[in-house]
Order: sequence, then structure tokens, then C-alpha cells
Amino acid sequence: MSKLESQFNDFLSNIEPDAKAVKYAKKAHEPLRDYLSEDEEFREYFIDSFLYGSYRRHTAVGDIKDVDIVILTNFSEKDKPNDVLKKLKSALARYYKDPENPEYQRRSIRVNDPLPVSDTEMTLDIIPAIIVTDDESPLKVPDREAGKWVWTNPKGHIKHTSDLNEDEVSGGRFVPLVKIFKWWWKYQCEENQPDVERPKPKGFWLECLAAENFDKTKETYAEHFVALLKMFMKNTEVRKKFRS
Repeated sequence: MSKLESQFNDFLSNIEPDAKAVKYAKKAHEPLRDYLSEDEEFREYFIDSFLYGSYRRHTAVGDIKDVDIVILTNFSEKDKPNDVLKKLKSALARYYKDPENPEYQRRSIRVNDPLPVSDTEMTLDIIPAIIVTDDESPLKVPDREAGKWVWTNPKGHIKHTSDLNEDEVSGGRFVPLVKIFKWWWKYQCEENQPDVERPKPKGFWLECLAAENFDKTKETYAEHFVALLKMFMKNTEVRKKFRS
């Protein structure tokens, strides 16, 4: 192993979520998911639940700031998004015994600081979904602003990330590359050039950019990272010319 590759490995080790953050995330989401399946009023709608987001896809860096939970329900598109989110919010308020904590988001209910006894800051985003064909296929989630159900494919995204990270595809380097990219972007925006105005996309979009510009032919983290930035800039220039 080259010295440069070893340094990248050391860097990745330093930005991994620590055991405390992972333990806290599990303690925050597991009892809640069990509760929603058994809540006296919400259980009639509950089918199953699964994790989504960077925590589930193993692309989180540093502290785990949020955990996304998809709740599979037996609601239908005939049910109004606002009504479904209201039912979910009520169930969460019963669990936390605090009607003010769960907050409406556009497509979810957010819980702030789910374990206030901890010194770790975290939010839970709980997203109700309806099954259209089966739970492995695209789902529909409520959109409060649009007033309708919209398509999403969380398990497809999880699988795509996992497929890109397979040994035969990338030697297990795609997920680490996403983490490097996220940390680099955060450093550029917040520490290296804090006065420069630039887009501040969420980690989700950085992960999508990494997937779109991923070069499977590269073998080391240094080569992957340089290639990712070059492909990103090249595609950005192509889009600018196309739009003009």
C-alpha cells in the first residue's frame, strides 16, 4: 500500500461516526419503530418500517446528525397527505409526551433531540409511505405543499449505493469516496472559504453527484477523488453549454 493510500485510510478512520454516535442512533430509532407498530391508534395503519438516509447507507461522516425512518402504511392515495401526517404526528406526540416536539416537514415529521439526556444532537425524520406494488419497489410519500402523493425509491437508492460499493465494481471504495467528498465539501464551505458564496447541498445530493460522476476504472482513493472532481466539473460545463 502506498503512503498516500495509507493516509487516505487514516483520514477515513478519523471521519467515521464514532461508536457513541451509532449507539445513540440505535437507542433513538429502535424503540420508536416498535412503538409505532403497537400504538393503540396508529397500529391499524402500520405495516413495517425501515431505515433510510446516510445512516442506513453508511455514508454518514462525523456525528450522525439525523436518522431517516420510512414507515410503510396501509394508507392510500385517497387519503390526504396532511391527514396522514397529522395522524403520524399525533402518534409521535404520544410517544414523546410532548406535542410541541414533533414538527411538520414537507414530507415527514421531524423529532428534535429524541434522547435529551444525551449530549449528542440528532433529529429523526419519520416518513409515512404507501406501497404501490411491493415494498421493494418505488413507494409514494405525502407532499404537504403539493397536496398529493409523490414517488420515491429509497430501497432502490440503498441498492444502487450498495451495488456501486461491491468489490467487483469499485473494490469497496464508493462509500468511502462519498464520505471523503462530503467532508471535503464541508471543509471548503465552512472552514477553508467561509466567505465564499456557494451552494450548500445536503449530503443526499452530494452522494448523488458522487454516484453520477463515479469512475469505476480508478483503483486508489487519490485517483477516485481527483477523477470525481474532474468529472463533476466537466459535466457541469456540459450542462452550462446545453442550457445556453
